[in-house]
Amino acid sequence: MNVEELMIQALDGEIGAEDRARLDAYLAGRPDERAELERMLAVNAALRGTPAAAPPDGFVEAVLARVRTAPAVRPFKRRYIVTLVVANWALAALVWVCAGAVLIGLTALLVQEPLFQPIVALWRSATISLSDMLNVLATTARTLMAQPAVRLTMLAAMAIVAIWLGVLVKVLAPRHRLA
Repeated sequence: MNVEELMIQALDGEIGAEDRARLDAYLAGRPDERAELERMLAVNAALRGTPAAAPPDGFVEAVLARVRTAPAVRPFKRRYIVTLVVANWALAALVWVCAGAVLIGLTALLVQEPLFQPIVALWRSATISLSDMLNVLATTARTLMAQPAVRLTMLAAMAIVAIWLGVLVKVLAPRHRLA
C-alpha cells in the first residue's frame, strides 16, 4: 500500500494500528508532509463538527413536483426524425447508385469475354421474357381498372388504409401536456 492511500485512510479515520505505524515511520523524516497531513486532519475534524445545512422550506416538495410532471423520456422532435429518415434514404440511394455503377462496369467488362457469351445470351432472353410478362400484367391491370366495380373496390380499399393510417397517427403521436 502506498503512502497516499495510508494518508487517505488516516483522513477517513479507517487506518489500522500497523498501517498507522508505517505512516508515522514514513513521516518521521518528512516534517513538511507531516505538517500537511496535520492541517488536513484539522480541516477534516472541523468539517465533521459543523452541523448539516437544512434545505429551504418547500425545496423537497418543489423538486418532487417537477420530477412527477417531467416526462420520463423526451420524444424526438418531428424535424429530427424527418431529417434522419431523409438522410438514411439519401445514403441508401447513394450506396445503391455506387453498387449499380460497379455492377454495370463489371458487366460491360465481362460481356466482352467470349467465355461469358452464353451467359449474356441467357440474360438477354430472361430480360425479354420478364419484359413480356410485365407487359401482360400491365395490360391485365388496365383491363381490370376499366371495370367500374374494380375501381369502386380499389377506392374503398384506399379509404380503409387512409382511415387506419389516421388512427395510427393519433395513437402514436406524443401527447402534449402543459407544464
